[in-house]
Amino acid sequence: MFLPYQQHWIDDTSPLKIVEKSRQIGFTYADACDSVFKAADSVNGNDVWVSSRDENTAMLYLDQCKRWAKGLNFVANDLGARLIDSARDIKAYVLKFSSGFSIYSLSSSPDALVGKTGHIKLDEFAIHKDQRQLFAIVKPCTTWGGQLSIISTHRG
Repeated sequence: MFLPYQQHWIDDTSPLKIVEKSRQIGFTYADACDSVFKAADSVNGNDVWVSSRDENTAMLYLDQCKRWAKGLNFVANDLGARLIDSARDIKAYVLKFSSGFSIYSLSSSPDALVGKTGHIKLDEFAIHKDQRQLFAIVKPCTTWGGQLSIISTHRG
């Protein structure tokens, strides 16, 4: 079902995962499956927060997660766009699983991730305007067992 590098990414349980990827190699395909497994697990699961390059990319990522959830027969409810911070007008696309955990996919905004817990995935990290600030904000979000994944092309 997966190429070796995709399977290696899914199987890696390190607290910090970093990968430099190429474009159009199926990495998002594999990572979306990983997110579904993390959120659907009612025993060891957790929320997954995915910070994408922009709103369109965030929607596409969640669409891939919905396809995986359906294909794997996981019960999940697409909640659509939800306001997660009204003061800053920050929204996320949410897929909620019967486990009680959700995948939140949002555009790249460090403020959106402040105070969140669970698994954090930073897509296209190299093109973020302030990588140090983003890392400083999200690293504490994984303190209680979450995994931090940094995924990017070599741009930047």
